[in-house]
Amino acid sequence: MNQRKVIASLVALLTVAALVISMIVAGVFSSKTPAAPKADSSSSTSEPQKPAELSPEVKKLIEQQHRLNPDDPRALGSLDAPVVIEMYSDYRCGHCRDWSLKTLPELQSFIDDGTVRIEYNSLPILGDESVLIAQASHAAALQNKFWEYHHELFANPPEPTAEALTELAGKVGMDTDKFTADLQSEETVKAVNEERTHGQALGISSTPSFIVGYSFLAGAYPIDQFNQIINAELKRPENQK
Repeated sequence: MNQRKVIASLVALLTVAALVISMIVAGVFSSKTPAAPKADSSSSTSEPQKPAELSPEVKKLIEQQHRLNPDDPRALGSLDAPVVIEMYSDYRCGHCRDWSLKTLPELQSFIDDGTVRIEYNSLPILGDESVLIAQASHAAALQNKFWEYHHELFANPPEPTAEALTELAGKVGMDTDKFTADLQSEETVKAVNEERTHGQALGISSTPSFIVGYSFLAGAYPIDQFNQIINAELKRPENQK
């Protein structure tokens, strides 16, 4: 197959993947449970949907959303975790703050025992300040300080300015000269823009949102509801080994 055909095939695959995920987000694949109403750009919770039976082709397309990079500074947990959580978040979203400070720490036991892997995705949809803070988080990742910075951005949110974001970077032990250079570099701007565009192409329009295994959740769920969904995902046939 020549290069042009390879590229055409990849474009077609990505288009189908986006359509499939969009349908999952919309609730098309939810069995016996109606789709939740469309949430505002910043959402608290919508009723969790029952995990649906999906075809192998659909599952493969969902799995292709996972980065599964062993050196990924924006991921927590084992590459072999049976449940991968894709998190889509905005640092100016109050519900994202609540989830990151309350629910995320309570998932640590799942991460530690190899059950769950979490991959963070920037979805800055609340304006230019959200975009700048997302760029700051990417700059922190380049110094392997993403999760420390992520926590501080929510626990002790700075002013959404380059100066304040750089000052916070220094407080968590980063090289501030490198951080300043990376904050608004062409590579960082492109990475954030592409990640946001990809999330929106999947039909995700509110934060926080999650793909948990093969289930879509929109909202800052407390730990008991995450436990419920994770346990349901673990009961899927492919996890019964």
